Amino acid sequence: MFENIIKSGPDFVARLLARMQADCKYYLGYGMRNPKWLWSLEETPHISLMRQLFQYLKNTGETPEWISEDEINGYAIAICATV
Repeated sequence: MFENIIKSGPDFVARLLARMQADCKYYLGYGMRNPKWLWSLEETPHISLMRQLFQYLKNTGETPEWISEDEINGYAIAICATV
């Protein structure tokens, strides 16, 4: 899946990562921790893909300023209870 996503380029990847971050916020709030609100429909794959997308953007020199690895780790702890 990751390979197909990055074919669309850094702009698409950044938009997808932003959407996935919004999904995490909703999941933890009004979404009542229901995985149907996550893009990946499962908690662990969602966080894993967010990490891959962030790393891809970082490697292409397009590191987003609106999210950090620490924030993604925070979502991992809050959502999956793992780092």
